[in-house]
Amino acid sequence: MRSISVILLLSFLAVNLVLATQEEIDPARGLTIENRFARYVFEPVGMGLSDMIDLETGYNHIDPVDGNHLLWEIVFGKGIQRPAIDNNYKPCSYGSLTKKANGDQVLILEWNDLRFWNEDSICSVMVTIELPEDEGIAKWRISVSNQSDYWGLWEVACPAINGFPAGGRYDIAIPVTGTGGHLLKKWKGTLKKRSPSGFFPMQFMSFNSGTNGIFFSSRDGESRAKDYYIDSETKELSLIRYPENMGVT
Repeated sequence: MRSISVILLLSFLAVNLVLATQEEIDPARGLTIENRFARYVFEPVGMGLSDMIDLETGYNHIDPVDGNHLLWEIVFGKGIQRPAIDNNYKPCSYGSLTKKANGDQVLILEWNDLRFWNEDSICSVMVTIELPEDEGIAKWRISVSNQSDYWGLWEVACPAINGFPAGGRYDIAIPVTGTGGHLLKKWKGTLKKRSPSGFFPMQFMSFNSGTNGIFFSSRDGESRAKDYYIDSETKELSLIRYPENMGVT
């Protein structure tokens, strides 16, 4: 069995079992988590991120899309074959929301024992999202297990978001070796950068539309290879990680 754990803005999720409350949620109904800074809305069944709202201004960064919104995507590999599945491949099978004594919220979403190709129960996915009480930046983590006898894991993307960013709506700031960084006004286009590298030496970037902003970062202390992917035409953003022993069953 091969497994990969991808960590975004890693935080320790030790829950005080006495002072915290945990409730099981129904993914078929979707869910909203929020604090006084931000609201995150997950749509029913597939739990894709459909709204990301700055509560100070009321600005929603995510636009409507044709079909369903995304949350994660994984790509399998065998030879030159690269089939992919995402959070809408099958309904989310389990969810829970923990509210800590300090006000932090921890959302856990699971897609368990997924059948793929001609194999039963080869893949399980767990996404953990923590929204602190005192800031609007959510912390994301994904864990993928693969028990296939045929397919190896090739790529894991989380978050994988569609409906964002809209072309020409945002100024984006990206790191650049030797210059500190570039500020690209009203940016349009496609960007896919490997980090860490000479082209993208730091593990973060930002999007600003007036007073509304998004900070997109990976706190990966081991600096493993990852790709930052943005496409303003298709309105897609993702952080793509590559598991050890790519494509190996």
